[in-house]
Amino acid sequence: MSIALRYFDGRGFMEVPRMLLALNGKYPPNDYEDGRFGVIPDSFEANLGRMPVLKIGDESIGQSSAINFYLASEFGLMGSSTLEAAKIIAIEESVKELATAFRTLLPYGVTPTEELFNTWFDGGATDDSGPADVSKRAERYLTW
Repeated sequence: MSIALRYFDGRGFMEVPRMLLALNGKYPPNDYEDGRFGVIPDSFEANLGRMPVLKIGDESIGQSSAINFYLASEFGLMGSSTLEAAKIIAIEESVKELATAFRTLLPYGVTPTEELFNTWFDGGATDDSGPADVSKRAERYLTW
């Protein structure tokens, strides 16, 4: 069975799948194709023509969460029950929410400043216990 990752050339959503493959002794170029692209190739038939995509033989899976789930499941890393699997997915979703909050504060292409890092690490909402104050949702940084 051939495996190929197709994604934009840069750190991001495919780091987890690459680590899952490495944890299971699979490394490019012998065990899988590590396809990093600067632009989307014309030949994408999955994920509505967008990246990232995991190709397994003749099949394709799009979306990073689905790719992570598939590989983790195949390698026996999704827990021993559906409850454990759900908890693992919840952690992944929390990390994605943090990444979204970070990129809202510091979009790609913006040069980081000490002020932005101070806001990320020390600023934001302070309702870190009890019910969340939804009015502070836009101010959720690392101090969730």
